[in-house]
Amino acid sequence: MNTPEAPAKHPGEQARGEGVYTVVAGDTLGGIARKAYHDAGRWRDIVAANPHLDPRRLRPGETINLPQPGKVAIPR
Repeated sequence: MNTPEAPAKHPGEQARGEGVYTVVAGDTLGGIARKAYHDAGRWRDIVAANPHLDPRRLRPGETINLPQPGKVAIPR
């Protein structure tokens, strides 16, 4: 049985490296990564989890998947 996700209080507020994030005007992948992982450089992990995503054209209202912090690939 699937349960619906709890809606974010405000668009773009559900970060902290879990689930789905709704893009708001002015967002960048670096900014989203900073909110979710405290590391703007992890924007590449967000792109890897969203192959359809064009990092140069984020659209307000677009939802993107955020990989769990433990599942984020850390380059070596």
